[in-house]
Amino acid sequence: MPSPTTDRVVRCRYKRRNDEMCTAAAVEPDGDVLLCTKHLARAITLIRVATARSAK
Repeated sequence: MPSPTTDRVVRCRYKRRNDEMCTAAAVEPDGDVLLCTKHLARAITLIRVATARSAK
């Protein structure tokens, strides 16, 4: 857990339809993809669906 005085919380980069940014913390702050748990799960689901379609 980040210290409130020294470390910054890296936020999710998902932009909602109403142009608001998601304010949840990123799952992996040092990663290439900065998404929270909710939006990372949605992305994984979309990837699995697309992969299943292309495998047919």
